[in-house]
Amino acid sequence: MDSFFEHLVKKKFDFKDFYIVLIIVLGAGLLLIVALFLGLILDFFGTFWLLVVFGIIYLAYVLIANRSVEYEYTLTNDELDIDKIRHRKRRKRMISVKCKAFDVLASMNDPAHNQEIKNKEIQKVIVAASSPYSEKAYFAVFTKDGVLTLLVFEPTEKMLNAMKTFNPRKVFLS
Repeated sequence: MDSFFEHLVKKKFDFKDFYIVLIIVLGAGLLLIVALFLGLILDFFGTFWLLVVFGIIYLAYVLIANRSVEYEYTLTNDELDIDKIRHRKRRKRMISVKCKAFDVLASMNDPAHNQEIKNKEIQKVIVAASSPYSEKAYFAVFTKDGVLTLLVFEPTEKMLNAMKTFNPRKVFLS
C-alpha cells in the first residue's frame, strides 16, 4: 500500500530577516531621495522620474515579499521531497532523498544522537524548518551524490512513523 503525506511549514521571521528588510527600506528611501532630488531640482528626468520612483517602490516590495518563505515536505512511500516556496509563488526543489539513505534521523533535542552530528564532517547543511532551534525540529544525516548532508526539518508524527517503517534502525523517535 502506498503512503503519501504532505506538510507545510512557514519560516519564522528572525533578526536576520528584520535587518535585511531594514536595509532594503533604507536603501529604497535613499534611492527615492536621490531620484526625487534629480527629478525636481535638476529637472534631469522630466516626467521619467515618476517611473523611476514607482520602480524603486516595486523593487523594494518584491525584495521584502521574498523574505516570506515556506517549506513543503512531501513523503511518497520512501521518497522525501522538500520544496522551498517564496512569497507563495515561486517553488524550488531543495532536496529529494530516499528514507533508506538516512544514516540517522533524530530529534534536535536528543543529546545522544546530537553527538553523531559533531563526530561527522558534514559538507552540506539544509535548514528547512521554521527555526533550527524549534522544539519540533528533527535532523537527518545522509549521503547524497557523494556529499555528507545534514537536513534540519519539522516532520509530522505520521511522517516520522512512515519513515521508521522504511528505515527502522536509523530513525529514532522522541
